[in-house]
Amino acid sequence: MSYLLTAGTDDNPYFFSFPINANLGFTLFPNSSVAPYVRAGVMYHLASGDYVDGASPGVFGAVGIEFMRDRKVSLGIEVGYDASEIDFQKHYRNSSRVTIEEIRPYEVMISLFAAF
Repeated sequence: MSYLLTAGTDDNPYFFSFPINANLGFTLFPNSSVAPYVRAGVMYHLASGDYVDGASPGVFGAVGIEFMRDRKVSLGIEVGYDASEIDFQKHYRNSSRVTIEEIRPYEVMISLFAAF
């Protein structure tokens, strides 16, 4: 992603992003030791940095499956999609031209997790 930010400018730009989301989920077979589920909601990135111009929220959705739910620690896998965007300033080498690039920082995510 840095090639979009630094094209001829500072080689060490500062960038920070902290994603927050609110979602609702539904678990199929909640009393089973193996349970698929779905989640949907909204995602937003608290973003800051040298070339950050702003951020916009987007829809978030995920499907997953949780294993060993009848034990103290269960395991799971999830595939999610995040449509939120962060806007970056794109500076051009040897020019005062600046454009805005909209980047989806996560878009498609695959997560492995343990639940206690």
